[in-house]
Amino acid sequence: MVVEMRTVQDIKNEVIDYIRNSGEVVEDYNVDMCADYLYDVLHLDGECAYRAEFEWAVFNFRIAE
Repeated sequence: MVVEMRTVQDIKNEVIDYIRNSGEVVEDYNVDMCADYLYDVLHLDGECAYRAEFEWAVFNFRIAE
């Protein structure tokens, strides 16, 4: 069994892709903090928690206008 370990950069890229595919502007989000948070969730709580919190985390790290 091969376990793929994602880095913060991998998660950052996934967050950026998600934001762009949502039609939003990446600069409106704190991508670094979001990726750090999701990295911790992934490595402390596992893949299921990561997937469950992904969308919530992205939109909660939006920079207030």
